[in-house]
Amino acid sequence: FEAGLLYSPGPTGETEALVEQARKLPQLGATRVLLHDSSGSLEPHRAHELVTALREASSLPVGLYCQGATGNALAAALEAARAGADLISCAVYPVALALHRVSGEALASALAGAGLDTGVDVSALWTASELVDEHIGDEPVTPLAPRIAVRAAEHKLPAGLVAALDTRLRAYAAGDRLDEVLEELTRIRSEAGWPPLAAPIGQILGSQALVHVLSASRYAMVVDELRALLEGRFGTPPGEVDPALRRAVSLISEGSEPEPETPLSELRAEAEGLASSEEELLLLALFGEEAEALLTSVRARARGDDTLVGGALDQSRAERVRELVRVGHRTHEAARVPR
Repeated sequence: FEAGLLYSPGPTGETEALVEQARKLPQLGATRVLLHDSSGSLEPHRAHELVTALREASSLPVGLYCQGATGNALAAALEAARAGADLISCAVYPVALALHRVSGEALASALAGAGLDTGVDVSALWTASELVDEHIGDEPVTPLAPRIAVRAAEHKLPAGLVAALDTRLRAYAAGDRLDEVLEELTRIRSEAGWPPLAAPIGQILGSQALVHVLSASRYAMVVDELRALLEGRFGTPPGEVDPALRRAVSLISEGSEPEPETPLSELRAEAEGLASSEEELLLLALFGEEAEALLTSVRARARGDDTLVGGALDQSRAERVRELVRVGHRTHEAARVPR
């Protein structure tokens, strides 16, 4: 059992929170502590500090998983090794280059030069790189757009989360509002007690930030997963949850009403040409005319139309239905992927 501890920077004192958790791990049967840097924001001196503190608190070996596009991951890995980390996650060069991971070839050579020889045969790693490179072929791996990488580093967020938010904004012709969403995400995170931003928590807070920015109102609608987060179903955040946020969520929960049931058999014929999947058919069953207006808007999106907001749907409810459509499409597409 190798227990992972997530590093996610914020003003709540990451070292103290992680050390407190590390002290509990031997009682749970852990054989190693793995420090995970999901946002690529672990600076070298912090890596040294945390590895040292986690070893002392847990009396267990400490490993590191880090990433980053500007060389910070390699620097953090070197400092972690100097502090006594016994395991560092790497990738062969072609994969490391595309996914911003630490190159095993570079790290093994650097550690050997620093008097911390790992015993790894670097020539064998290069052979592995050549095999992987042949398998990948000549098709280039699409890199992150500079605007995404820059904002992820600036806001200390996982690059994949920023890229997903950017994609969703562009789907609604709102790509120029990415900075607003990232700022709102940070604000929501502070109100929610500064939880770490690995999946799925980053996606939960990101979805709520999108709702706020696109609807121009805060907490008029709360995504179900944020309610679950505040109820402790994803763990306990390191900071205090804003009482105003708890109150807003409780008021929305008290005012919610169940949707009327609609027989799918009656909808299937009526939805021909509008619902392209079972998920969209269910949306029509749940939301009736509102979902019909949304699906019509989705079909017209390629023309740049946006007939949803300002029509029969209020903005907060519109975004809620939009989110369900996104989930439905992701589920539908995943089901079609060959295994």
